[in-house]
Amino acid sequence: MQVYSRKQKTFLKIYLMFDYKKIKEYQLEITTHCNAACPQCPRNIQGGAINPHMPLLHLSRESIDVTFDVDLCNHVERIFF
Repeated sequence: MQVYSRKQKTFLKIYLMFDYKKIKEYQLEITTHCNAACPQCPRNIQGGAINPHMPLLHLSRESIDVTFDVDLCNHVERIFF
């Protein structure tokens, strides 16, 4: 019997929720560092102060490589950055 960690179980629940073969476009935000103060952005609070629950980070190349594997990239039509 396979034993999964809590993190693995969460990933599996999310992964199984979608049919990734049907998703043709992705919008990828590679950083939460931004000078704009868009009111709809979760990075700040209604265009003002930085949201303390969203740390300022950059998405690593390793994370992108793991998430967008060859199988996924073979059926995706567009990725917006």
